[in-house]
Amino acid sequence: MGLSSPRAVSLSRFCRACGRRVLGGRGRRGAWLAVLASVVLLATSCYSQRGRIEAVRAAADKALEVNTFRFEMLQEVVLPNVALPVLYEMTGEYSYPDRVLTEITTHVGPDVRASFVILRFGRGYFVKLPPETRAFYPGIKEWVAGGVEEIRRSGFLGLLPEEVQDISQTISLLDAASDDVSLRDYTALQKKAVNYMSRYVFALDTERLTRGYATGKFGQFASGGGEIWVGVDDLLWQMHLVLLGPTKAGGAARVDIKVNMKDHGAELSFRTPRREEVTSFETLKSSFPGAFR
Repeated sequence: MGLSSPRAVSLSRFCRACGRRVLGGRGRRGAWLAVLASVVLLATSCYSQRGRIEAVRAAADKALEVNTFRFEMLQEVVLPNVALPVLYEMTGEYSYPDRVLTEITTHVGPDVRASFVILRFGRGYFVKLPPETRAFYPGIKEWVAGGVEEIRRSGFLGLLPEEVQDISQTISLLDAASDDVSLRDYTALQKKAVNYMSRYVFALDTERLTRGYATGKFGQFASGGGEIWVGVDDLLWQMHLVLLGPTKAGGAARVDIKVNMKDHGAELSFRTPRREEVTSFETLKSSFPGAFR
């Protein structure tokens, strides 16, 4: 192709704009190669970056939409009105599309501890109360049933504020990941130890956090970041998120969440409590007026 062709002229102008001068012979070929290398590097960088954010979102979607799994989760929550951090130890099971069974033990310092079970079916909660809690509400049965948002807003769960996320909310937070996702590499030995998992590190986008809260996908947070480990099967295996809340609105100052997931695709079954085991939340509120918001 001669330099008189439109493509060659365009290339010549591009090279001069970059501070290079197109020369004949070797100089011309060198300039073309330099430009080509720059274009390839730029395209590869853009493609890789786009591929990384898509990998994060695909792992989140796959976990919630076409999967069952068991999980272990630890959340440390710093609340502005509580002197010590509150720890929530959780073990549970998730089944598509919206069933979550979670056993929760709450720790406030070394001496204060409470345990309960939450079974979520769609937008409804069944909360299994420990005997020491039922003692405060004479006549109340082992399980209390009500709407998710209603129970959360009421303060019924005590030191389980809105900022404490169940597993589906935690995974949904990945939708707020910024487009700037880095892929951290491992040594050969580390790859063998983690079964060739990919580790993605990212910040959380403030506007996406705001939208997610407005649509009820997760709690209210101002900023944060995290990392996830995704296997060669594109399944999510580990997560670590640090979230900062708008304390001026009365929310948590900081939430640190660590999750391990296992038994993807396992056969799971969920049984709702029998009618005679359940007190409705409406009955509970009317029996003890003023006890809830």
